[in-house]
Amino acid sequence: MRVVRRDVLARVLRQNLAYLPLAGWVALYPLLTALDFLTLRSNAFDLSLFDYALWGGHSGSTLGMVPFLGHRLQAEHFMPTFFLLTPLHWLWPSPAMLIVVQNCAVVVAAVLYATMAKRRVPSVAAFVLVLAFLASRKSHSAFISTFYPESLEPALILGFVLAAQYRRWLLYWCCVLLALGCKEDVALYVVSYGLVLAISRSTRRQGALTALVAAAWLAVAVGVAIPQARAHDGLPSENPFWVGRYGPSPVSTSLARVASQRSLAKFVNLSAATGFLAWLDPATTALVLPGVAVNLAADSATLQSGLVGHYLWPMLPFLFLAALEGYARVARWNKKVAYVWLSCLAALTLLDSPIRPASILKEASEYSAAMAVRRQLWGISAERVVLAQPQLIPHLEKRPSIQAIGKRLNDPLLADDVLLCPIGDQWPLGQTGFTEEVNRYTNDPRYQTVDTGTALVHFRLRH
Repeated sequence: MRVVRRDVLARVLRQNLAYLPLAGWVALYPLLTALDFLTLRSNAFDLSLFDYALWGGHSGSTLGMVPFLGHRLQAEHFMPTFFLLTPLHWLWPSPAMLIVVQNCAVVVAAVLYATMAKRRVPSVAAFVLVLAFLASRKSHSAFISTFYPESLEPALILGFVLAAQYRRWLLYWCCVLLALGCKEDVALYVVSYGLVLAISRSTRRQGALTALVAAAWLAVAVGVAIPQARAHDGLPSENPFWVGRYGPSPVSTSLARVASQRSLAKFVNLSAATGFLAWLDPATTALVLPGVAVNLAADSATLQSGLVGHYLWPMLPFLFLAALEGYARVARWNKKVAYVWLSCLAALTLLDSPIRPASILKEASEYSAAMAVRRQLWGISAERVVLAQPQLIPHLEKRPSIQAIGKRLNDPLLADDVLLCPIGDQWPLGQTGFTEEVNRYTNDPRYQTVDTGTALVHFRLRH
């Protein structure tokens, strides 16, 4: 009887080996993102920006309004799918809700990818590829950055790819439209996918329609929706976000950036997350090239041009789908080479992982100090106008009047309270900028220093 049970258990484990890396991810990453949040490593422009945008929809303010930007989110990006989270935010009006949503979205994407992997390649290969999907350095840089609506994209992209394979067109279009609504640049990837579908006679109509809808969506988002939102908010029609990334002469400047040796190196580094297996399926890998080119065309000083963080969300599913086909092709050619290649990918993924016990312990050691700071922040009335470092904003009670130090400031003299802290994410100030800000308000006679008894540096306006 025991032998039979062992055989059954071994068979079940073998059949579901692809899902095993997800169990490890679920045990680790929610804790890492929670620890980042609780130790002040979540930046307002990654998290509170979207938290406030949803809060405006049920607080009597304006849906999408972000006080420390001075305008609505719609004036920068077209993200209707994101605003579908408003009812959930009404039930749980906290930035922690967004962190949970992102983690859940990754889990759904991993389940879909593991399901596709176990049907396409042997169980051991599926295990390694799912491990790389969840634990590569590139994936980590996206997963640890909370929160962005783009985190919904991998699950939606894998959803519509899987739906197309089974000809579930209603589900397919639901996923396509929701993916398009995450951010305007997703249309580039959807157009490419639609064109690939259009090559096959059996899916030609759906593919052509997909490409047409995605192209129209992009044109309306960039040419109509965002400009109208900017005009509504009294902003100039020229988007400083785009001008800052692509310059006043975007065509010539962008082409030079894309055609550079640096861009080639970035793309090689990106595809290394799949152990270069994606290169063996050039048709699927080509789906990411328009989006990659748009990102590489940005200013080289930006994260966007580095192909890291939340800019990777729409690229990861296509690259790892290409890796599935790439491995299958290697295995058909030579199984021994395939296993060696697979072993190298597993070793590369684990050895290159940015997760280090020492860094986790360092973060954990700052928990008590950060907790004391967060208690101080909870005591600041929502009626007061606050000027704060970005990492402190997610932990303040939401208020209609709040400004962020070092980024898109309104008049800081209007602030009743100025808040700085050496703990946590110091972007965009850095240590030098932090010291300069502390000295500025220390020497400003209009402000007095409040003794907090914690690491929080609190200046209060003298009335």
